[in-house]
Amino acid sequence: MPATGTPLPWDRGNGPCVMAPPHLRGWAEEAAAFLSLRGMDGITAFATSGSSGSPPKAILFTRRALDICARGALEHLHAESGDWCCPLPVWHVGGAMIYLRAALAGTAVHTLRGKWCPQAYADLMKSSGARWSSLVPTQVVDLVSLGLRAPSTAGCIIVGGGALDTETGRKARTLGWPVVQSYGMTEAGSQLATALPGDSFHTDRLSLLPHWEAQTDKGGLLRFQGKGKLFGRLLTQAHGGFLLERVAPQEWWSTRDLVRLEGRLLTFLRRADRLVKVLGELVDPDAVQDVLRRSVPEAVVEAVPHPRAGMELVACGPSAAPLKQACREWNASAPGPQRIRAVMETPIPLTVMGKLDRNRLRSQLSDHPEKLKGIY
Repeated sequence: MPATGTPLPWDRGNGPCVMAPPHLRGWAEEAAAFLSLRGMDGITAFATSGSSGSPPKAILFTRRALDICARGALEHLHAESGDWCCPLPVWHVGGAMIYLRAALAGTAVHTLRGKWCPQAYADLMKSSGARWSSLVPTQVVDLVSLGLRAPSTAGCIIVGGGALDTETGRKARTLGWPVVQSYGMTEAGSQLATALPGDSFHTDRLSLLPHWEAQTDKGGLLRFQGKGKLFGRLLTQAHGGFLLERVAPQEWWSTRDLVRLEGRLLTFLRRADRLVKVLGELVDPDAVQDVLRRSVPEAVVEAVPHPRAGMELVACGPSAAPLKQACREWNASAPGPQRIRAVMETPIPLTVMGKLDRNRLRSQLSDHPEKLKGIY
């Protein structure tokens, strides 16, 4: 597949390129300088975890590895021809890889400018004639909620950043949006497994992309291997500075995701830790809980399903008034996905050992949604 003049974000300079959101620009410049001093000018890195309450880190790739990931996606989807539409930020691996796939396929990218607008996206898909695109679940929800129909030229819309509920996926298909569920992560250069466009919409038994091998450990946690794998990680240290962790080519990369594998078909079950996806971003409820507990020691933060955001955070405690005040103070400076949306006044259930009985608390949230009260 020939390369084209499609501009790639990491081809703007000779040094390492650290892709990061605007609020991490200074951090990204420091990270790039750190890598350059260690002779890693050919490395491309993607910032991650900066929106989850933990210090940001960068996932490092060689250009060859990214090319392998892009070619694997093109082969899997049979996307060797046809333009792409990009509604995702280019500093995110999902947006950046759209540009690389197009460059390798010799096709163009039509970029949605400004903030996300479902009508503008539908109009751009129609006017550009783009065949391929990527969306996060909340964007698909918006298209369906407005009843926007897809142009006949749309061939495949990859959904990543979390699972799209089956009902919404089927409604999107009815409106002509050829959405397919994918499963992936930054460490895999975007996609590990993706449903095939010709199948009915489903979120389980996703087909592994051709350049990946996968297995599970004794606990059911996913491990993967392939030439598109990350080169290493750049971690932000608590006292300042960076720590470089290299990943050997022969090393299997271990995740915290519980999955079921049936041959080359992967079904994501759940994360083994507490991280949840809110508006396509990983959020750590425990990190938010730690902040609230500085003023409300009894506060517990949980995540509950939300039809558009995927999940949303709620705070629980025996007294609503101080809990609401703590949440307002937190929300004033927290990024959108990390904000508390509601509180529930309730005694915190404990086990016989005096520990939080999280299962009972989740049951209360599920069984009594009427007890959830807005922050404002």
